Amino acid sequence: MIRKSATINLVVDSYIGNKLYTGGSRDIVVNIWNGGKCVFAGYVEPATFSQPFNSQVDEFSLNCTDYLSTLQYSTYKNITPSNYRQAVQEAGSVSFKQIIDGIFSSIDSLNLISTDRPRLLYDQSKGTEKGKESTIFEDLSISELYLIGKDSDSTWKNEDLLKEVMKYLNLHIRQEGLDFYIYDWDTLAQGKETRWLDLSTGDIVSKQPQSITINPSLYGGSDTSLSVGDVVNQFQLTCNLEKQEKIIESPLSEDSLRSYYRGQQLFLTEISSEGSGDSANDAFNAAVKGQPTTYDALTETDYFIRSMYNPDWKLRDSDKMLEYDESGTAINQHKVAQYLKEHPLTPALLRIGKVKRKAKATDNSLISKIDTDNYLVISVGGNENDKPEEHTPSDNDLKNCSPLIEYVGNKSGGIYSPPDSETTNYLVFSGKFLLQPITYESSDSKATRTPSFDKILKNGARKTEGKEYKAVVPFYGTPEINNVFDLRNLDSNLVKSDKNSEGRYYTRKFYSAKYNTDKPLYNSSGNYFQPWTEDKGAKGFKYEYTEITKRIDRATIPTMEGDKVVEVEVTEKDGTDRYSKLPVLECELKIGNKYCVEVDLDMFGNSRFEWLTMEQIKARKDLIYTDDDGTTKYKTTLSLGFNPKIGDHIIGEECDLQNTIDYTMGLDKKEGIAIPITHQDRLSGRVSFKILAPIQLLWKDWVRRHPTFFRSAKWSEKCKYILAHTENIFIKDFKCEIVSDNAKLESLEDNDLIYSSAAQTRYINKNDDTEFKFVTQLTSREAVDKGIKNEILLNSIFNATTNLPVRSIYNRLQDETAKAEEHYVSQYYSYLSRPRLKVEVTFNDLDIDFTSTYKSLPLSKTFIVQSVSRDIRNKTAKVVLMEK
Repeated sequence: MIRKSATINLVVDSYIGNKLYTGGSRDIVVNIWNGGKCVFAGYVEPATFSQPFNSQVDEFSLNCTDYLSTLQYSTYKNITPSNYRQAVQEAGSVSFKQIIDGIFSSIDSLNLISTDRPRLLYDQSKGTEKGKESTIFEDLSISELYLIGKDSDSTWKNEDLLKEVMKYLNLHIRQEGLDFYIYDWDTLAQGKETRWLDLSTGDIVSKQPQSITINPSLYGGSDTSLSVGDVVNQFQLTCNLEKQEKIIESPLSEDSLRSYYRGQQLFLTEISSEGSGDSANDAFNAAVKGQPTTYDALTETDYFIRSMYNPDWKLRDSDKMLEYDESGTAINQHKVAQYLKEHPLTPALLRIGKVKRKAKATDNSLISKIDTDNYLVISVGGNENDKPEEHTPSDNDLKNCSPLIEYVGNKSGGIYSPPDSETTNYLVFSGKFLLQPITYESSDSKATRTPSFDKILKNGARKTEGKEYKAVVPFYGTPEINNVFDLRNLDSNLVKSDKNSEGRYYTRKFYSAKYNTDKPLYNSSGNYFQPWTEDKGAKGFKYEYTEITKRIDRATIPTMEGDKVVEVEVTEKDGTDRYSKLPVLECELKIGNKYCVEVDLDMFGNSRFEWLTMEQIKARKDLIYTDDDGTTKYKTTLSLGFNPKIGDHIIGEECDLQNTIDYTMGLDKKEGIAIPITHQDRLSGRVSFKILAPIQLLWKDWVRRHPTFFRSAKWSEKCKYILAHTENIFIKDFKCEIVSDNAKLESLEDNDLIYSSAAQTRYINKNDDTEFKFVTQLTSREAVDKGIKNEILLNSIFNATTNLPVRSIYNRLQDETAKAEEHYVSQYYSYLSRPRLKVEVTFNDLDIDFTSTYKSLPLSKTFIVQSVSRDIRNKTAKVVLMEK
């Protein structure tokens, strides 16, 4: 980028500082005309004016800068700390043309007195391929997220941005009066007629440069000087690689989590006394009354909560859980837990910690440290009813709550497809899921789902007499289903425990506090959401086999008449683990104009993922369904879930998100649901991700689901609705990464990406201070050959018309196709690898044009114009010429 400045000497007889002082870079416009031609258009340089007061007539200098010089004062899209987050959330991809249009959106203000419109003229020297030179700026794009930066302080300045655009295409830009020229040095060196393209209007401005022989009549002074430029025998270019590991920031990221509340607070205490005898019951009643006990099997666990939010994620009804005081401070944090209990299918981001201690008589230590974990919680509130018309959440409940959670963070907008067909990139979802069982509590009569602490406090917990009584558990089925009896109606005050076969006495005490600094008080009317506890005794729906098959066999039975052969029905259980995924959450993922659609989903959770446009989806019969109101709907979703093993319980056990990655895929040390992105997918653009709702799952020895996530699959009257037996869904350590298999080629090196000319001698005088911040994505084979670890790059350039990484650029002037970096190295090495004369000379200013070439007969050399400095008053110009 070639910048210009001007100095205007003024003689005045009064103070004019109030008119010429400016704090802005474009507040005062300056035009300098030489005859009928504008030779400078720019602005008064900000905050540089000074004028003495000690004489009647003052002379002073006014410094001016051209339009290109003012770019150093503005950022991309004028992003500031106040609008930075909005810019991140709206980020997509941006073409070079859009970048240039934004940078030059104010050039019309340059012209003060003429009707001429400032123009952006391009020499059409580069293209994505031969014949596409006129659209190169529209064709090339980059992720806006890279330009916006990691924070508001790192947003690109427009000057740096324009330089990098020009550098990537090996172009230069200079302002000549009201016109801006974008060109390759070879355009000047060849001296041929150039068809300049007006980037604003599309008009062609043809111009034949002059070839001028230097003679005495040209000289305007005698200060000509000759020098020889530096010579190098190796030119190196280093690429800055901005690796992109995530396209969806985790809602649980510590760096992003915020809270409206000023701290955590105690919101409930669990009291659990293992056993069924007098000691267990007496200790339990004492603990409820706050009395000391020495019963070792009694524990109290305090739970602390801090309601969080992540500005990158939008949660349904999150604002309804908040309450503020007169000064705008969030209060009554415990009401978040109460809201979740009272409003099923509500999501929340919670930081939960707990402190577990033994009986007060043997442990009175103070709480000084609380270990916490971050959770994304979805309240479910199942009613334990499996009748098709009575179960909750119902099909309509799930349909109407969608979407529960939406990612509104940075949308990226980069390129996700690999540059070659041998490589596959993957989006990998990982994390942990938990379907939490419904909790029963002891009471003054018998165990119930209703909180009973207040009844126990007043009347004591009734002792369950006799060991013949079984502990109460949630209702998971009937004797025909998993041999689980409905024990809710037993006259028992014990609840299930995984530490004691007889069960335990158990209750919860709720607290409230206006501010987290207030001492929490017992809340007798509280009924809060249930955090995940260590005791997993209430877990259910054990996964013991994959499916039941029935066949007709022949058997021999004895009769009074003798042995008889009869046909009998034989039931067999398939004890192998054929399940791939138990889907839990239905999600919608869209990148650019393509949805990630899960297809060919079978009863065992096996499926494939395809990236489809809406037009492609509408053309697929397997992706079309009719809604209850008769309207046509289209499947645009995928599901996330876990892969149970034989012996696991569906409800009550924390499970890793399904893993679809094996060691043959070349994704070292990665686990999770891997969604492939191929070269043929041509995937790029803004990212949209939503968690729509939990999936309505049915259980009868194994699991089935309807293709439409909120509907119940028609099956058997003995089926159980899994969500009807679920209290909450907990999600932990959730994240989404983008990785590459590198065509299953592994590089043991981790070098910088450097392009270099060949060294011509043993002694190397190299130029190695050039860096590309916009780069060309390598193929996997190229990466291995260069000894670098090839990863998906945020700063790689892609072709907006093909939605693929740019592999090469066409140079019309040399009729060559190569990587942008290779073009740059080749041209600069060509210029710097041999001595070139540099001439500084003063000419008479006879309309000197930078496109002209100058021949020196004594030197037998031809020169191109590098810069021109005009002295308007003396009608001369100092010209710097460089040997071509």
